[in-house]
Amino acid sequence: MRLWDTIVHRYSIANPGSQYLVYQPSSGAFTLMTMAGTYNYERYDPATGTVAGTGSMAVAAGTETCTPPFSGDAVLLLTR
Repeated sequence: MRLWDTIVHRYSIANPGSQYLVYQPSSGAFTLMTMAGTYNYERYDPATGTVAGTGSMAVAAGTETCTPPFSGDAVLLLTR
């Protein structure tokens, strides 16, 4: 990965098509621009310091809406 391959937004960092790390600083859904593919995901609950879920999901290119399965701050890691 070259530095210019990484995209940083206000609450996320991405190596498009490879890995996305998103912090949601409040309850509710958020959107993420992704490249198409199948990604492994890990959801973290910062309030409890625990992994709140793992799995695999297929996404289309474009905007993906994600809703954490708990209230409060959330972290999502997608890895291809």
